[in-house]
Amino acid sequence: MKIHARLVAFWCPRPARWSSLLAWLCLVLALGGCAPHFVADYDAAAESEMLTYARNVDRFWAVLLDTDPAARSYAAFKESYNGIEADLRILVLRCEIRPRNAETLRQAKLILELWQGDKAHHKEKNGVSDFLAMRHRKQFYQAFAAMAKGEKAKDMNAGDTTEGTP
Repeated sequence: MKIHARLVAFWCPRPARWSSLLAWLCLVLALGGCAPHFVADYDAAAESEMLTYARNVDRFWAVLLDTDPAARSYAAFKESYNGIEADLRILVLRCEIRPRNAETLRQAKLILELWQGDKAHHKEKNGVSDFLAMRHRKQFYQAFAAMAKGEKAKDMNAGDTTEGTP
């Protein structure tokens, strides 16, 4: 009989317990919608810009690789280097002005530093080997892919296919 009385007391609490349980339930429901926001919101324009710059960089390396190694002087590619560097600087600036965007900013700065290093090396040596060009092309592909995947991950609705369906 004592066990039954305890179960009844547990499942049918006194009014003071109800108010306490109700207060906890309200607190949990209220805080459930308050999640901290640590990363920037998804920006489709930023993602598109990243992919455009990635295409320009990849095209640069493709053209360089299609050029005879003897004709790969820095002067022949100077304009392309400067144009792409200007685009990458704008990408860094865009990342700097977006709040909570530290990881993408770090990646954009890394890509800019890699580009400037490749430009300085080409200027110093006045040429680029096939091996270095292929390695640098792959390196930029990986860096831009990581940055684009990071931006895509910010899109909380990317996997939601229920939108617009009844």
